[in-house]
Order: sequence, then C-alpha cells, then structure tokens
Amino acid sequence: TIIYVPARSCMTILALSEIASAEPNAPKIKPKMTWAINFVVKNAKVGNMTKIWHYCNVYGTEEHPVCIGENCQIGSYSEIKPKVKIGNNCRMQSYAFIPEGVIIENNVFIGPRVTFTNDKYPRAGSKHWKRSETLLMPGCSIGAGSVISSEITIGANAVAGCDDGRS
Repeated sequence: TIIYVPARSCMTILALSEIASAEPNAPKIKPKMTWAINFVVKNAKVGNMTKIWHYCNVYGTEEHPVCIGENCQIGSYSEIKPKVKIGNNCRMQSYAFIPEGVIIENNVFIGPRVTFTNDKYPRAGSKHWKRSETLLMPGCSIGAGSVISSEITIGANAVAGCDDGRS
C-alpha cells in the first residue's frame, strides 16, 4: 500500500497501520496535485500520533516491514529502509538516513543529517554483502551530522556526536 499526502502539510497518523494492512483493492489517499508528494509509506506499521513530515521515504518489504512506534516524529527528507524498528516517542530530525538493520528503542533523539551504515566493509559489486545491525538503547541522543558505523550499540541515555564530556 502506498499513501500519498499533499505537500505543505504534515500528516498526523492516527491509525495508519490499519490503512497499510488494508485489502489490496482499498482506495489510496491521493493529493489534489499529483506532482506534490509529501511522503511515501509502503509496507510499514506506524503507531498512533506519529508525524511524518515533508518528502520522506518510509518503505519496507512484505517480509521485512518498517515498524515505527507511537508519538514519533520523522523529519523532512528522511529515509527509512526495510527491517528498521523504531520505538515510541522518538524524534528524527530532517535528512536522517536509517538503513536496514537499525533498531531504535524508545525515547531516542536523532539530530539532523544523521547517517547510519549497515555494512562494515562496503564494496561496489560485491556478492558477499553482509548487513550488520546497530542498536540504539532507550533515551540516547545522536548529535547533528553524525555518521554511525554498523555493529555497535549506543547505550541507554548516552550522547553521541558531541564533545561536551558526556559521551
């Protein structure tokens, strides 16, 4: 199921999980202007009161849907790939990139332009690609512009990407 929403608005999702799991012939929500797509949600389970802002891509597969908890905010121009799990009360600022294998627990803050990686040894054209996982524990914060390598865990209430003595 793909859901289109008009630009210049934020959609507060009250029960998107019901829409996303609807029958294949269910009507789609379409904008008045087809060129102004706010965001695309495909194969995702999204909790109540979650807000997805302008021009986001949130897409999973039938086997590996994206799961976003309740009362979250996903900033404009963010991308969330298949098999990502996001807990409740999380906030992602604009331009966040979250690939497969990232698990974000409750009450996590992700600053603008944060990028996660999921391949420790990337090679173009490699047939031996190995996706690795990253875990963000409850209450942690990731500072703006951080690049988070794969195969790590960021502990509960930790602060990453800043130099104020707390990380």
